[in-house]
Amino acid sequence: MARFANKYGLAGILLAFVLGTSLVATSSAMAVIKNGEWEVNKLILAKGSEEQYVLKSNTNFTFTGEENKTKFQVQCTGVKIQGMAKIFGGNPGTNSEQFTMTGCSITGAEKAECEVANGEVKLEKMESEIVENENVAGEGLLVFREAPAQVRLGTVGIKQVGNGNGCKVTGCPNMKGSVLASVASEKAEVEMKITFNSALIKYVKVGGAKPVGSFELGELTPAEFKGSINIELTTKAPFKIVIK
Repeated sequence: MARFANKYGLAGILLAFVLGTSLVATSSAMAVIKNGEWEVNKLILAKGSEEQYVLKSNTNFTFTGEENKTKFQVQCTGVKIQGMAKIFGGNPGTNSEQFTMTGCSITGAEKAECEVANGEVKLEKMESEIVENENVAGEGLLVFREAPAQVRLGTVGIKQVGNGNGCKVTGCPNMKGSVLASVASEKAEVEMKITFNSALIKYVKVGGAKPVGSFELGELTPAEFKGSINIELTTKAPFKIVIK
């Protein structure tokens, strides 16, 4: 650099600086991570716009956790939306929803002694965001409640069946962390399937690639939260996720 500066003076230094910053800018531009957007009726849903969605079908959900050093599994046969569920335009596209799982019961060894309070598992209101699967370019995912592990997703109320005292997992174990969901959205359709999976799948967003935060239920980390729903917009318009 000294020889370059001596030969060409201040202009040489300035030129070297401009070239250097240009390379850094180019490198940064190449590292920009793509985001996903919602497409409705073949048009990108504009920032500030929203669409309401409703459930089209119920499928089984399972929650596996641990309380009082005893592992348990809860299976739910239905789901309902509390209030309104919406998708929002923007880059990335987002959505907001609050689910209550219904028809819930304890399975396995604890089934005879334990039951789920009111047969329901209520989740907190969740803010979701479109991200990209790190391992499959162009595949859109939804990350539900991306937040530190201490942030609560909901609770599972478990109580003793009848007047016995054999249930080892009574209480209200907390669900914390985040859950990723894959989306069947290769082409725009009126109905979309969203499959939840608490496995640590890596995804991509602005700032780089990172795994979704671990999911815990009671004393178990990582725990499991699996299931799927089918949804459609109230307008019945075809929609999908677009990664660009």
